[in-house]
Amino acid sequence: MSLSPSARRTLSSVCFGLGSVWAVAGVFKLLFGVRLALPILPPLGLERVAAWPSIAVAALLFGLGAWLGRASSLASDDVDNALRSVPRKNDPTGFTDTWREAAVNADLLPVYSDWETCFAITREADVVYSDGSWSNAKRLANPRYRHIVFAQAAARYPEFTKLRPLRQPSDPDCPSCHGTGRVRVGDTTYDDMICECGGLGWIPKGTALEQL
Repeated sequence: MSLSPSARRTLSSVCFGLGSVWAVAGVFKLLFGVRLALPILPPLGLERVAAWPSIAVAALLFGLGAWLGRASSLASDDVDNALRSVPRKNDPTGFTDTWREAAVNADLLPVYSDWETCFAITREADVVYSDGSWSNAKRLANPRYRHIVFAQAAARYPEFTKLRPLRQPSDPDCPSCHGTGRVRVGDTTYDDMICECGGLGWIPKGTALEQL
C-alpha cells in the first residue's frame, strides 16, 4: 500500500512534532535532572524520563519524518524547469503528437511508457498513468511500479533527483538484472530497455508488479 503525498506530508509533520517532544524531554533530563522548575511553568517531573533513550527515539522520529517528507512535494521552479526541458534536442522517441506532448499539455511530466501504459509525475510528486489520453489519468498505487517511475524520473530529470528511491537494508537485488540495473539477454545488454528495478539494481522488499 502506498501513501498519497498529502498523507506523507501529514505523517511527516506528526513525526517531527513527536520527535521534538522526545528530544526536549531528553535534553531537559540531562540539564535539569529530576525536576524542571521555571518561573512561568509549574514544576514538571522528569523522574521517569531516560535521557539518552529519549534522544534516540527523537532521532528515529526525525529520520522517519524526513523520509516521509522526501518525496511529498516538488519545488515549483523544479517542475517548471523540467517541463521546459521537454522535448529534448535530437530526442529519438519524438514528441509532437505523442503521449508525452499530451502529458506536458496536461501539466504533467512524462517519464516513460511500456507497451500499453504511459507514466507521468504530477506537481505534487505523485505518479499517474494512462493509455496516453491524460483526461482519464489514474493514480498509480502499486509500490513496485512507483519504484520504477521514481527511479526513472530521477535519472531523466536532474531536478527530480530527490525522488530517487532509497534502498533499505532488507531490500533484495533485482532478480532480473542481478543488481546491475541493466537489461541483459545472453551476452547482449540492451541499454534502451528499462529493467523491472527501474535501473537501480534492487527492488523494494515484498513488492510485486501487478496488472494495471
